[in-house]
Amino acid sequence: MSWEPPRRFHFVRTGLEYVPPPRRGELVSRLVERYVVPGGRLLVGTDIADGIGVAEAVAQAGHDVGGEILGEVDDKGGRVRLVWVDVPG
Repeated sequence: MSWEPPRRFHFVRTGLEYVPPPRRGELVSRLVERYVVPGGRLLVGTDIADGIGVAEAVAQAGHDVGGEILGEVDDKGGRVRLVWVDVPG
């Protein structure tokens, strides 16, 4: 949470499992504000099996969910949910 990127990126992908539940909104906001260029996109995904409400966490951080997609079931029965935040340009 303290690393500063050398520059901002058009696309940034993260998972919410990297931080404790109370800090998930903080992670989303930090990435939108410091890592993604204006007009870029933050991709937030996770394995559904871990019970993380990805869209809910993004919304609770005060950001609009630009879209959401659910991956196919893999050979272990897992699925990936991906939502994105379009950063205003």
